[in-house]
Amino acid sequence: MTHKLFIYPDAKAQFQSDAIGTFVSNPYEMEDLILETLETFDFPNNGIAFLNLPEEALDYVTAGVEKRSLLSKETEVVRDHRGLEQTFLDRKKVEIKKPDKVGVVLYTKEAYILDRVNEMQANQKNDQRSQDFIEEVTKKYTAQLEKEFGDSLYVWVTTIASKGTGKPPVGPFRFVHNLASRNPKYTDIPERVTERAAEYIRLIELDPKGQRELDIEDTLAWRFCQSEAKSPNPRSSVTEARDIIEYWSEWVVVSTEENPHGF
Repeated sequence: MTHKLFIYPDAKAQFQSDAIGTFVSNPYEMEDLILETLETFDFPNNGIAFLNLPEEALDYVTAGVEKRSLLSKETEVVRDHRGLEQTFLDRKKVEIKKPDKVGVVLYTKEAYILDRVNEMQANQKNDQRSQDFIEEVTKKYTAQLEKEFGDSLYVWVTTIASKGTGKPPVGPFRFVHNLASRNPKYTDIPERVTERAAEYIRLIELDPKGQRELDIEDTLAWRFCQSEAKSPNPRSSVTEARDIIEYWSEWVVVSTEENPHGF
């Protein structure tokens, strides 16, 4: 095979038995299957793709979601995830049925570097750094990413073993974060929306326990999604916010107690 994958830390974390969301029980077979499927796949212009995998992939994973109706004080598990305490359904306390489908999020090398650089620049601007300073840091950071990437062509960002119809949307917090960090997949988002998302992220980070609410509707990220979904404007973030509300009202991410031994 001619392609090589750089495996993002989030994807590697899914190889562990205490993974949050999808658990990839056979990463080597999964990687081979991804590379094989890539041979006949064309990336979109923005270099970010959701690659649906053949049915064979169902044997290499455990579903990352289950019905939200199963979540209760008795079946919940609270984990620190992305710097926030969040509530999940404990996969050891309920039956997790086989996923309907499996896909992976992939970036081209160029799209991945652009995404990381955009996020870094947004953080520098929030810290009120000068433009000259940001440009200098950008050069060094880009060179660092190029070295980190080596001769890989694509990034395996995450695996999604999902249920329900269609491609599952990102979670509410990831959606707000993506908007705030000016993810390159968004090409039609006004500055006011980006700034509002950044303000929500700031408020969320001030209260790291605020995302652990048993009822997802009580979290700040969900409220942002509700607000964006009500907008009459036909921008992509409005459609995505509506999809998020529809999907995550029915489903919840699964996990289990963190394994201190890391396997």
